[in-house]
Amino acid sequence: MYGITNDGAALCIDCMRKEYKQIAYARKHNLRDGWRIDAVDINYEDTDLTCEHCNQSIESAYGE
Repeated sequence: MYGITNDGAALCIDCMRKEYKQIAYARKHNLRDGWRIDAVDINYEDTDLTCEHCNQSIESAYGE
């Protein structure tokens, strides 16, 4: 599972937890600063998906 920001970036669960205050502030004030999470999704098949913040690989559910 990962978050999708308003600018299309992917954030891993760890970064969403660590940066909760920035994400909540952006959501509360309807900011478009790259921290606002617009959706949460499951990575089913993309084995190359990485977090835009920490560059950690986001695990694929059905990939290799």
